[in-house]
Amino acid sequence: GISASSYASNTNTRLYTPNYNLSAAGSYTLSFYKKNAFESGWDGFRVEYSLDKGDNWSILGAVSAGWYDFANTTQTTSFPINEPYFNLTSASFALKSIDISFLAGNPNVAFRFVFKSDGSVNSAGVAIDDFQISGTSNDPLPVQYLNFSGIAEEASNLLSWSTASESNNAGFEIERSVSGF
Repeated sequence: GISASSYASNTNTRLYTPNYNLSAAGSYTLSFYKKNAFESGWDGFRVEYSLDKGDNWSILGAVSAGWYDFANTTQTTSFPINEPYFNLTSASFALKSIDISFLAGNPNVAFRFVFKSDGSVNSAGVAIDDFQISGTSNDPLPVQYLNFSGIAEEASNLLSWSTASESNNAGFEIERSVSGF
């Protein structure tokens, strides 16, 4: 699994995960711990997933034991009507878990936490910890790295790496991010 800690308060915030390889058939579970204090019946957060590297997102799950606690069926809140999310205050960390086996067979699955609130009532917000995906083992990456280094050189950077093995690898693509995403 992967562990992560994050905090969001009184804003519209989206926190993304890397893409996960769930291409092997089998059972998968997504879990994390959360604690929060929200404006009751209004603010909250939900988990969404993408199968196309973040171009399109879908709500993960519905109201159920161990998952969303607010159905949002009577009015538009921070989220549109009939879109469930986490809303009930939890003063200590509580485990949230959902079966994501329906995503098996997909090599690029990303998740994000969407937190929404308004400015009328201020509360602490949400803390998320120990995000994990557990389940069937998938094939390892087609490249096994031996080392990787980077050196700043005046107006550019020199990146060097070597591999122990490459299987079905068409090349390498270098990306740069100022924001960390």
